[in-house]
Amino acid sequence: MFETLTSPPVVNSVGLLLDIIGVVKLFIYGLPAEISRSGADCLGFGKDPKEQAKARFYDRMAYVALVCLVSGFVLQGVSNWL
Repeated sequence: MFETLTSPPVVNSVGLLLDIIGVVKLFIYGLPAEISRSGADCLGFGKDPKEQAKARFYDRMAYVALVCLVSGFVLQGVSNWL
């Protein structure tokens, strides 16, 4: 069974699937940006905790997407040597 799970086509397919997931997540959440994540409103009157939480969530999802992409490319590379 282990040989079936590590065959090149299976590893390559898992890599492609991770790449697709990563690209879709990046499309939805965007790349992590170096911008203010304080949650301040546009007029500077205060900070919104909901906006701060949303910014943290988007940042986490962007990093998850990047990890998916890198993992997918690594698996595709590994499948060439199996």
